[in-house]
Amino acid sequence: MECRIEYYGVLSEIAGRVSEEICFERPFKTFELKKHLITLYPEFGKHTLIIFANQNRCESDTLITPGSKIDCMPPFAGG
Repeated sequence: MECRIEYYGVLSEIAGRVSEEICFERPFKTFELKKHLITLYPEFGKHTLIIFANQNRCESDTLITPGSKIDCMPPFAGG
């Protein structure tokens, strides 16, 4: 199963890219994705990761299905 993931802010700097394709053998939950990303990019573990799948914010137990577009971003502050 492939999903496209896009990184924003400091996460794209850590990953050294703004997007990539990731493969899982089955649908997966958001907490599994976070563990996988921290394995790939250990520095992610120092940041809060906010995950969206198909423009919907995910909770830790949200199931992500094949072909989803995933956005991974840190919290943003503005004023």
